[in-house]
Amino acid sequence: MKLSLSQQPPQANVKHLIRQFDPHCPSHPPGQLPPAKWMDVPFDIMREVVQRLAVHDVQTTLLVCREWHDGFANGVVSLKPRLLKLQELAYRFPALQQLDMSACRRVSNDELANLRHLPNLTSVVLAGCEDVTDEGLLHLSHLSRLASLNLSNCCKVTDGGLLALAALRQLGSLNLSGCVSLSERGLAAIAARLRRLHTLKLGGTSRVATISDASVAAIAGLTSLTHLDLSGSHDITDAGLLHLGSLSRLRTLVLWNCMRVSVDGLAVFRQLPAVADLSLRGCAQLSDALCGSVAHLEQLTRLDLRACERFTGAELREWKGLSLLQELNLKGCYKIEDAGLQGLSLLTSLTSINMQECWQITAQGLAALSGLSRMMDVNLQGCRKISSLEPLASLSRLAALNLRNCDGLGDSSLGPLSRLVSLRSLDLSGCTHLTGRGLLPLSSLTGLTALKLQHCAGIRRSADLAPLSLLTALSTLNLSGCSQEEGAGISSLATLTCLRALSLDGWRHVTFIDDGLMALTSLRGVASLNLQGCTSLTDVGLAAIGHMTSLTNVNLQDCRQITGEGFAGWAGMAHLTSLSLQNASMVSDAGCCAIARITSLRTLNLKNCPALTDDCLAALTPLERLCHLRLQGNQQLSDAALAHCARMPSLQHLETSNCWHLTDAGLTRLTALTTLAHLDLSYCWQVTDRGVEHLVKSLTTLVTLNVIGCHRLTPRAKCQVARLLGNPVNI
Repeated sequence: MKLSLSQQPPQANVKHLIRQFDPHCPSHPPGQLPPAKWMDVPFDIMREVVQRLAVHDVQTTLLVCREWHDGFANGVVSLKPRLLKLQELAYRFPALQQLDMSACRRVSNDELANLRHLPNLTSVVLAGCEDVTDEGLLHLSHLSRLASLNLSNCCKVTDGGLLALAALRQLGSLNLSGCVSLSERGLAAIAARLRRLHTLKLGGTSRVATISDASVAAIAGLTSLTHLDLSGSHDITDAGLLHLGSLSRLRTLVLWNCMRVSVDGLAVFRQLPAVADLSLRGCAQLSDALCGSVAHLEQLTRLDLRACERFTGAELREWKGLSLLQELNLKGCYKIEDAGLQGLSLLTSLTSINMQECWQITAQGLAALSGLSRMMDVNLQGCRKISSLEPLASLSRLAALNLRNCDGLGDSSLGPLSRLVSLRSLDLSGCTHLTGRGLLPLSSLTGLTALKLQHCAGIRRSADLAPLSLLTALSTLNLSGCSQEEGAGISSLATLTCLRALSLDGWRHVTFIDDGLMALTSLRGVASLNLQGCTSLTDVGLAAIGHMTSLTNVNLQDCRQITGEGFAGWAGMAHLTSLSLQNASMVSDAGCCAIARITSLRTLNLKNCPALTDDCLAALTPLERLCHLRLQGNQQLSDAALAHCARMPSLQHLETSNCWHLTDAGLTRLTALTTLAHLDLSYCWQVTDRGVEHLVKSLTTLVTLNVIGCHRLTPRAKCQVARLLGNPVNI
């Protein structure tokens, strides 16, 4: 489960707090007798300590003694459990204020009755809990302090449930997205009684056309609303939209994919002077005429017009009065041409603009941006006709620039970037005409922290990476698909001491890659390393990686020359939590023995490692923190492997698809895994009704089960399993 503690104050000197109650500390004030034992720590002091601990340390600290357990539990105010035991939670965490049950899909109405023991609850999330009905909401109606409730995709909730919620007079935020059984009757009930409601989300309810003009008329009585989401409500017309004129306090309005609304309905904007955030995303029926209506929203700071395919920008000059507009999203407005961008020059407050996939734009159109001195973020992804970046050179505050797939850019195009002294993030992925010579202007961007050069196929020679050696502030570098002629070229990156994430995905058949990695051993701060598809990597390079002791995530998928012997040098990897060896076909049981020394691992992917046997799983049992284990396609594994898995006390996800030798006997051994929540048995064709039914009945923690391709299972057994799991079963 995820724990959050009461409000985190600025980091203080915890040692000072400890001195107040540590009997062995010599610095107690004269004449003040400290408590004799740690278990005697006063509750208020314990709460202060809890507030200063990292969240992941809380559960460990609960095990020290009963007094600490109770003291720390009383400091927990926010919880997201993975396993549903509401009665126990109410007992263990009496101070709980925020409860997120979205990971507990099997929550029932009866279990919600236990929430009455948590009178301090102010926020409850039941998103996706499809078994919750009106009866369950009746239990929630007793939570008098409840201020926020998320019922998104609780599809069995009806108007009757909303009538029960009307008793929650403190409710300020309500999410009903995907509640397909509602009508204007229920919405009218909450409009009449929930006078403090300021946020209402109804998006997605149109799957059965329940949000109609009459529904909008009902919620128009909620005059305190500041945030309204009607996304996907295809049945709302202009007549319904005009009812919103009474919501004069509205600051956020989402009309995403409201396909029947026309410019006539947008006339309501005249009556909504406070709107600062507007989304018309996906309203492909709207044309440039919308500019006149939007012009009345003088408080507008954010406007989303994504996928408004008829919008050309011809009337943008009507927005000259939008002096507060900061963010404009035009992604997918395919008809915008250079002439349509001229009006942008009047929006002098703009700090962010997204013109992704506006493929008709050229450098001439970009000239409209040159005078926008506050601009900090520009997205031109997929604008393939742009060949010059000169218009952007004057944007002195520009911090993020996305030029992904702008394949009209060549080596001579990047010169103006050298003047962007504030640039921190640059994406040149897919600019296939760039070579090492084109990267030379980047060497002056000494403040750059993130650079993406994925699939820049022209960057091939070892010397091409040399300009990057001067980017000493880089923390993220993605060179995936830039398949070098020689891996030794990455030695140029050894100067990047701030690097935290490096991706060399897809460097296939690159010689001397081991040598290149050996040159990077000084990069002790790297936390994420992606070497997927580096087919020339051997155990020599693997051993070199062991010097990067800050690594938390390593991807070695498709590295088919490593056996795992190089993992012997990884014992110092105290922070490594995720390791992927999928399709590393030469990894052996001996390699797994070395992996077992990395006790911090939580996720391990061994999919399609055909050399592995049951001995591999036996070697991995010391990994007490392992939560997620993938073993698909390893056809040498037998029931003995599952017996070894049952000794992994933290295992929650186990994937054994296409492990053909697994039988009911192996499933019986898994019943000892009291933490297992997700199990994939697809195409394990030897399992039968008896084994699967016994497993599901014994493992009360199981949430999902995949038995696709288990041909010996009868329809009766599949129905039985689906019933026991509350339907989250793939059959």
